[in-house]
Amino acid sequence: MVDAHLAGYAWDKSIKAQMTIKQKLFASRISLTITFLVFTVAMDIIVFYTIPLRHLYPSTLPNNNTESLQIAAILFHDFNPTFTGISNETKRRIHHGMSLLENNKVKQLIVAGGSRERSNRNGARLMADYMLKKGIPAEKILIEEHSKDSISNIEQLGKILAQHNINTLGLISSPYHLLRIQAMHIDIPFNTDIKLLSYNPSSCVPPLTRSEVLFSAHYNAVAYIAHVILPEPLYRGTVMLIQPIILIRPRRT
Repeated sequence: MVDAHLAGYAWDKSIKAQMTIKQKLFASRISLTITFLVFTVAMDIIVFYTIPLRHLYPSTLPNNNTESLQIAAILFHDFNPTFTGISNETKRRIHHGMSLLENNKVKQLIVAGGSRERSNRNGARLMADYMLKKGIPAEKILIEEHSKDSISNIEQLGKILAQHNINTLGLISSPYHLLRIQAMHIDIPFNTDIKLLSYNPSSCVPPLTRSEVLFSAHYNAVAYIAHVILPEPLYRGTVMLIQPIILIRPRRT
């Protein structure tokens, strides 16, 4: 009996020792993971805040502006913090679109996106108002006011193009956003030739800040990864849930 009791005690002690080792290994791995993530984030921030701004974008920007297009769509980005106007990023896209229009690179512009039904706000209409105040004739502006995100942008624009029997469309947005759209391979409802028309980060109006570049790069990278790993209904639901939280934040307008 004593031998059996001692054997049982030794077995229990061995099990506890093994559990302690596993716990220590687990804690060590967690610690290493946290250290790696902290180091990665720190290096990421250092890179973005030390490298010259012009080098923070890829050498080849999405820009297929080689011919005159019948129509191009300016994709909405965000409201200003009070929801009474549009953000600087949205203004950059609009100014690029207006420049293309004034230089006869496009004949007409669509303002697309920014539908927020729950709060009864509409980014596309604010974009149109901004352009009218800048002197763009109303007949040069079409309004697509139903889309909420990049995928629904394309879906709703496809309906407009079908109605007008147009098979070539320019998309006007930021470089990182257009790179994400390009990588996502969003299904187009019908045969449409998409031209990606990015503004120039070095000469855009209003000028880009370093923090905006940092945000754009990481937001679009995370959005692309989420699109790859999540089923589309879950991805789109997640976008609608977090979009107001992530995008609307105090910034210069």
